[in-house]
Amino acid sequence: TGTCTSVSDTNVSSKPIKCNVDLPIFRLLDDMINTGSSRLEREEDAIRFANARRQRVSIVASMNKHVLAFDNALNELRKEYIPLQADLKAAEQRILILLQVCLFL
Repeated sequence: TGTCTSVSDTNVSSKPIKCNVDLPIFRLLDDMINTGSSRLEREEDAIRFANARRQRVSIVASMNKHVLAFDNALNELRKEYIPLQADLKAAEQRILILLQVCLFL
């Protein structure tokens, strides 16, 4: 498929090897040598970013659900509070009337 030739057979460590084989590992190694971050690191960053975005969306949706549930519960309590307040006022009036009746006897 491809051939690899050494620039110098006498001292391999000081001379790069030219290779015509296009394998993913060779592309990753070339990327690591030529750039500060490798393709693998960029892909890992992209995966971490996608995971963080998905977690953020999930957390925001959960928060919105809880806020909506709290608002609904608060509205229900308000609906119960108004009749209870009216009942309390009526009970206070009955007590005042009973006290007045007891004073006249």
